[in-house]
Amino acid sequence: MKLTVRFSSKKEPIPLKSACAILFVIALILLTFSTFFQGVYNVLLHVALLGMCFLVIGRLNQRSVTMLIVSVLPMALLVGLSFNNVSSTPIAQIGFFLHYISWIVLLLAVNETFSDGQKRFLIRLIIVIAIISNLASIAVLLTDADASRLLAGSVTEKAQADYYSRGLGGYGYVYAMVFLTYGAIVWLINTKNRFEKILLIVYLITNYLFLLLSSYTLAIIFALVLTVAALTTKMQFVSANVLLVTVALLIILLGEPLLNLGINFAEKMDLPWIVKRLSQLNEAQMTGDYMGLTRSQLYLRSLQSFAENPLTGQGLVGGHAHMLDWLGMFGICAIPAMWLMYVFCREAYKIGKRKNFVIFYIIFFVFTFIDTCSAMQIPVIVLFGCPLILNLMSSQETKPAPESLKE
Repeated sequence: MKLTVRFSSKKEPIPLKSACAILFVIALILLTFSTFFQGVYNVLLHVALLGMCFLVIGRLNQRSVTMLIVSVLPMALLVGLSFNNVSSTPIAQIGFFLHYISWIVLLLAVNETFSDGQKRFLIRLIIVIAIISNLASIAVLLTDADASRLLAGSVTEKAQADYYSRGLGGYGYVYAMVFLTYGAIVWLINTKNRFEKILLIVYLITNYLFLLLSSYTLAIIFALVLTVAALTTKMQFVSANVLLVTVALLIILLGEPLLNLGINFAEKMDLPWIVKRLSQLNEAQMTGDYMGLTRSQLYLRSLQSFAENPLTGQGLVGGHAHMLDWLGMFGICAIPAMWLMYVFCREAYKIGKRKNFVIFYIIFFVFTFIDTCSAMQIPVIVLFGCPLILNLMSSQETKPAPESLKE
């Protein structure tokens, strides 16, 4: 059975099963990127993801299916260990790992199933919803500057529900927008479509403003790093690396002046959370004592749990470093899951088809050692959104020129 669905400038007849798959992806994108759904998206999204995986599993090649089967084993191991882990529950661990597996399966299926026009429609949809969500979040933050930070703390469930109902993006959405910055800039650099250029410029403006107002210091730093990395994608791989290393060295050498500049800017913008964090970093850099920083203590807590029981972990973790928390919670039994993250990123990198895309994943791996990426929106961007964007950009670059241009 065939349906005719318009996804681009011309009609594309697609099978009913593929049309259902597209509707599934649209539903997943709405649930994930709309900040209004963040209070309830978890269960709904997992159900939709499972339905999507079952729908498209037949379209995966043998290698992809094998990878899927193998990837379930680390999750099953950690779910089993969580029975004896007071810091977690089996259902929490299933949710913790399922979305990593689901999104890479979805990405593989979308890449092998959908045309470039359909992929373009999906990534345009992601950007449009992100713009709306950014604007909704900005509207809340302009009247309640502490709102985003409160969602990351001990705010009550009732208060959380109120913030989400008003469209405020939480921790996961903040860092999802951090990593989407990379894909959006690469897309803006490569697209020749005027509508897409305007759309992406609007997204980036709202995105930088939202990230600034959200007051997550680490998010702002990573957004700036990813911006520089994205601007190097047109350069040769070696040249791009040299530039990035040079920028990193300058940041290290000019650490104190840059921190003071950031503190002055944050004070003028009335961003007390950023002023506090940058002042702490500045003081630690001057004294050389980084153990006074809260994050250092949280990292140490995870490492101590691992040291006390390296086989299965102690369960008491800091909750602020993804990889370190896995080691503290599950000991060396977490290593297969850490390897799994590498496998997923490698597959997404292959789909992206860009040699400079490896820089994106190096930055992501650094992030996993200094912050948590368990919020579902983050792997959605890292394993689905950005690879899909870069795959489409690469496909356009490799397409043969029209005959009229050749002449």
